[in-house]
Amino acid sequence: LQSEENQLPSQKQLKWSQLRVGVTVIIASLVLALLLFLMSGTGGFFTKRITLVSYFDNAEGLRPGAPVRLSGVDIGNVSTIVIVPNKDKQLTPVEVIMKVSTKYAFNLRRDTLASLETAGVLGETFMDMDSSQAVGPPAQDGDTLPTRVHPDFNEVVRSSQSTLQNMDALLKRADRILAFAESGKGSLGKLIYDPTLYDRLSQTVAEL
Repeated sequence: LQSEENQLPSQKQLKWSQLRVGVTVIIASLVLALLLFLMSGTGGFFTKRITLVSYFDNAEGLRPGAPVRLSGVDIGNVSTIVIVPNKDKQLTPVEVIMKVSTKYAFNLRRDTLASLETAGVLGETFMDMDSSQAVGPPAQDGDTLPTRVHPDFNEVVRSSQSTLQNMDALLKRADRILAFAESGKGSLGKLIYDPTLYDRLSQTVAEL
């Protein structure tokens, strides 16, 4: 009996210590999550957020949760990406909805240009806000920001191929002209290879 009575307090102490460890771990996890959220640069719980919208013809790999950056500073995140009905044959059916902090509202204006950018060559796609030329009033909740579309990579490649083809055609034509001149034919060939013209030119210089 005495051994059983001695074991009871130790079991209670063990359970209580386990409970304290569990509570400590939970509190520490919550505090860490809060600190990470506050350090994310989007303003935390106590900063007002507004909803902004932009339209693109292609999402280009953009995903919900992607950062929204103003002059390289994270100010929010992409919340929704949907394809809207193609009314009036519009060319920008991809609707991008963003939640951004008002902390930098003084530099986030209604004519701020929104564009899709990539972090590095193979990095994530994010929303970039360019206010360098913006002169309008500060953006308000629900505003639609104009977009700036960069040339598609495939279009750049096709344009480069066309330029290279034109250069190749010009080089081939120049080669034909040079070959024709080297053969002594034509005005240019005669001017270069005809000794009579050279003699006349030498005689004229000597008379002067």
